[in-house]
Amino acid sequence: MASARVVETLARTGGFGTRVARRRLLETFQHILDVTEGVESMKPPGGRGWRSTVRVRFLHGMVRRRILGLSKKKKEDGRGGGYYDAEKLGVPINDLDSIGTIASFSSALIWMGLPRQGIFLTSQEIKDYLALWRYVAYLIGVPDTITITIPSSSSDGHSTQRKITPFGSAQEAKMVIESIMLSELSDPSETSAVLANNIIAALANQPPLRSSASFLRAQAYWLNGSSLCQTLKIPKPPVFYKMLVGSQCSFFMVFCYLRQMHYLLLRWVPPWDSNEKNDEEGGVTAGQTQERYKRVRRLMRNVVVEMAGGKEAEFGFEWVPERGKYTGSERGEEDEEEGDGKGKGRLRRKGWWEWIVSRNGGSEFRSLKTFLVASTVVGCLVWIGVRGLLFGTMPLFRR
Repeated sequence: MASARVVETLARTGGFGTRVARRRLLETFQHILDVTEGVESMKPPGGRGWRSTVRVRFLHGMVRRRILGLSKKKKEDGRGGGYYDAEKLGVPINDLDSIGTIASFSSALIWMGLPRQGIFLTSQEIKDYLALWRYVAYLIGVPDTITITIPSSSSDGHSTQRKITPFGSAQEAKMVIESIMLSELSDPSETSAVLANNIIAALANQPPLRSSASFLRAQAYWLNGSSLCQTLKIPKPPVFYKMLVGSQCSFFMVFCYLRQMHYLLLRWVPPWDSNEKNDEEGGVTAGQTQERYKRVRRLMRNVVVEMAGGKEAEFGFEWVPERGKYTGSERGEEDEEEGDGKGKGRLRRKGWWEWIVSRNGGSEFRSLKTFLVASTVVGCLVWIGVRGLLFGTMPLFRR
């Protein structure tokens, strides 16, 4: 949402108002689940991920054609010009926009999203993940090669041009996301701020996690940084919610590495039964592990489809750009309840016990439990260390 050009297209589709943004995001999440389901899912022509990606490409083409068609009309819509200024904003959903979209699902996750949660991928995992999204980029219509300009580090000021393959390697993918951040995300517009806050309002207090707006804002600050969030006019969350997000990231980090250690143990530790094959040969252990992952993916997909209305996303031309349709700022119910943003929020007006009961079972309550358990463990370790230090040094003072 930080790209001032991209949000002008999104705002004209009408799919990011507070009443519809949640379903719109769930459809995008369903596409991600389809793509990452497995190798078979990306095989043409029957793979679920392949079908979803091709449909998304057709949808992009219809939106592009519709907006360009409306922009050619001479009638003005009251915004100081035509419906869409293609000369200033560029062709809607152009190659650069498509590259930025793929980068947000791949490069941004690898070098920003996961590291800020304490999770770091191996070089082989990065290579494999980029290979998947490189194929998705190919299906979406991203060019095989692009030309980038590299500024000169010397005083002569001469820059050099270089052709690269987007997402062809880790170095090229990182180069692409860094270039996009400098050129596209450094100066968000007023519309960027409107859509970003609309998304938070649309997701607040929704099942199954029922995260509050303050918790979602704290997540945005944690993952995107204070500078970008303040530019997007996202209200600064209380310290309590930042603490909860830190606990959530710690939970994800520990869970991720414990699962990785479990998988490595399954591969390295010899089986108890001599007749059982090891993991590399596709024996019982590997089969059970893969089947468990498949069950989790199926469960997650079913939950997403159910939250989206019980119908799988077909990525049809539902959000049709129309003259006069432009997504504006909309206040959610929780924004009205949380006060003026100066510390008189919902948490302070409610009692702690009432807050705990209302958040029981959600992500905030789980993060609070993680924080309390971690604090107890750290406190016990500190107490043991201090106690050992005191008992160890006490005989020296007695002498």
